[in-house]
Formats: sequence, structure tokens, C-alpha cells
Amino acid sequence: MNYELRGVAKYLIGNGFADGGIPSSNIEFLAFTKTPIGMLKDGYGLFPDKDKKAIAISDAKPYDAMLTLDGLYRHLRNSIAHGQFAEVKRKSASNGKREPFLYFQDTNAKGQISARMFLSYKRIKLIGELPN
Repeated sequence: MNYELRGVAKYLIGNGFADGGIPSSNIEFLAFTKTPIGMLKDGYGLFPDKDKKAIAISDAKPYDAMLTLDGLYRHLRNSIAHGQFAEVKRKSASNGKREPFLYFQDTNAKGQISARMFLSYKRIKLIGELPN
């Protein structure tokens, strides 16, 4: 995972996804920006029970995992809400059968890609079971 927008763009360009196309392999990947420090303070995050003033401090190390998880959920939600996702059938590397995968993309207010995710339904189920 890459957290800064430049890091996400560099990762995606380096892996041949800069054109916005759906990847041709069946290798799952996640590349997204984590929630910026202070964003949760403004009530945009998924953790309303956390001390928002503490999350806004400059040393975010204690909250890094929480900001990453919030970023993951936020990008998945935005992809679905804005219709930037697609189901693609790919041949499984393990059994050779065609299996469905979901491809998600999210952009920021300037239209820059802030997330791309290519996941199996099994992986999405696991993500849905993550504790918050």
C-alpha cells in the first residue's frame, strides 16, 4: 500500500495502470491514500468514538493503522458511490477456472486518482470482517 497521492500514482504508473484500464492479470492489489491527519477531526472518518483532538496531533504513529483502515473504507465507499467499479472475470491461478474480481477506482476533488483496488470477493469479505 502507498499512502501519499504521489506514491499511489507512481505505483500505478510503474505497474502499467496509468491509462485507467483494468489490469489483465488476476493478482490482487491495493493502492490508496490513507486518511490525512486531522480529517477524522472534522467528522469525516469512521471512528466517531475516538478522541478526535488526539487524532489531529502531528505525531500520528499511534493512529496510523486507524487512518489506513479509514482510508481503505473511504475509498471503497467512494468507488461504489460514484460508480467507479467493475466486475471482471479472470482465470484463477490456483484452479484455472474463471472467477469474478472487483476493480475499484477513486479520485480526489481535482480528479487525480487516489485509489485503485483489484480484489476477489473472498478478499472483500475478509475486509468486511475487519474490526474497527
